[in-house]
Amino acid sequence: MVYALALARDIVQQAIAADDTEPWAYLAQAMIAFATRDNVLATAAISQAVAINPNSAFAHGQLGLAHANGGARRTPFLASTTPSD
Repeated sequence: MVYALALARDIVQQAIAADDTEPWAYLAQAMIAFATRDNVLATAAISQAVAINPNSAFAHGQLGLAHANGGARRTPFLASTTPSD
């Protein structure tokens, strides 16, 4: 798998170098970043894809996933709320 990710990373870099206005190249970069748990790169790559094509529902959905995966709350959401009496 390491070889495949390295190869994919190289191909994505070539795609971005060839046409840096193609949002799918950045989305591919984000998929590799997700696979290597590099959420900072994933968020940046998807943000670039959204900036290029703000009408892409897929890119917006992936950006939401990146934000959800990147959130590292110390306590679960429900544990941080208290019932009103």
